[in-house]
Amino acid sequence: MLNREFMLLTSNGGVNFYIGNHHGANGMFHLPKESGLWDHRLYVSSKEVAEQTLQKPLTPGQVSRFWFEKGIAFAVHHPLEFIVLFLKKIMLMINQFEVSNHHSFYFFKKFSDTLTALPIRLNIILLFFAAGITALLPFKRSTYIPFLYLCVTFFTTAFFFVTSRYRLPSITFFILTASIGIERTYHFISAKKWKQLAEVMIPGIALFGLSLIPFSEYSPSLNQDYNNLGNVYMDLGDYEKALRCYQRNLAHGSGGHFTHFNIGNVYEKMGKIELAAAEFIQEMELNPSYEGSYIAIARLYMKKGDFNQSKYYLERLAQLKITYEGMFNLGYVYFHIGNIARAIETYENMLNVYPNDAQIKENLRLCYQAEKKQPE
Repeated sequence: MLNREFMLLTSNGGVNFYIGNHHGANGMFHLPKESGLWDHRLYVSSKEVAEQTLQKPLTPGQVSRFWFEKGIAFAVHHPLEFIVLFLKKIMLMINQFEVSNHHSFYFFKKFSDTLTALPIRLNIILLFFAAGITALLPFKRSTYIPFLYLCVTFFTTAFFFVTSRYRLPSITFFILTASIGIERTYHFISAKKWKQLAEVMIPGIALFGLSLIPFSEYSPSLNQDYNNLGNVYMDLGDYEKALRCYQRNLAHGSGGHFTHFNIGNVYEKMGKIELAAAEFIQEMELNPSYEGSYIAIARLYMKKGDFNQSKYYLERLAQLKITYEGMFNLGYVYFHIGNIARAIETYENMLNVYPNDAQIKENLRLCYQAEKKQPE
């Protein structure tokens, strides 16, 4: 059934606002550990947390409102921290550092001669941006819409969080205005109007200097990108290269991007079951609330025919959280170890949540059939 709700832009607006506005936020993409949010399944996890907190099913709009209210509550209860954070995000909007989200500019630069040779950076653009602005100011009426565009794109991004791709609309305006500034600078130099040149270049030099300020949160790590590259090699079936990409993350001290889970998947594809199980267990220790590790190791033991060991991990998962895949597999395991009553109970509970799921109905039918054949 479709949710006919009015959405101005996206139902992810609320959670994105919270990501940029919470205690401990750094102005970039930052998920607090206690939030229950997962980067790789952001909307799904935001919906799960909201529904578990409010104890009722929610529409996408209601989920967004839940997270917006959490962000607003932070601003209301910690106004000074909110203001400082907002000012920091303004500084990030003009900083030369390209803030990555899922893909790093600096990773692609390693493989691109064009990006390596390109002399223009944001700090150079800002150097001439101020000169362009001063040239446009006398034409207030004709430049009203472009300036409004800049204000909306710039400050809207700053109210959420800053990444390179989010600030790109503002940088488009910077580039266009800087081109005017370059022409004006050339004119003043040619005419030897040094006073006018100084008047327009001093603000540009100030912006240039501000764009060079380093922030401690800037990370030179390319772990996320090598993780993504490993995923590509996995899809291509090149497991050796995928393994090298994932293991590089471990060598650089990263355990936060499900590295052990990914390595476990590689070993499973390579038929190294014991090594795969060891990696899934390490992932459980690092990210105990991530259901994928429990399901993966349970799947391994099902392949080996060890349904009791599968049951152990799936029951551990059920104690942490109820998920479709986890409960569906648990019902399957109960069926194969002969505990038909528990299998029926599991599938009946699932059917209450997913009343139109054909696979649950089919498995439940098989359970009822098996129950009749069991001796009294």
